[in-house]
Amino acid sequence: MDADEIAAVQAVVRSGLLTRPWPFLKAGQTVTIEEGPLRNVTGILTEINGSEQLIVSITLLQRSLAVAIPRRSVRPAGDAGHKAARRQAATA
Repeated sequence: MDADEIAAVQAVVRSGLLTRPWPFLKAGQTVTIEEGPLRNVTGILTEINGSEQLIVSITLLQRSLAVAIPRRSVRPAGDAGHKAARRQAATA
């Protein structure tokens, strides 16, 4: 871990803000939508717009559709444990 990353983590801890683990997402990664009308659809993360929306490319009939999805609705594909942890945190 580089010194800037360590400083960033220390600043978050010192801030006193509520924190929780969150999956690391990056462009090109396969993700699954876990909320809303596209629930359980898998696509490729193509872009991150600020911190609130992701653009996910979903292959359909050998074409891609770009869909803006709220960040909280997307998890890395195959990350089944993340969904259960989020449900548990929401009820706590």
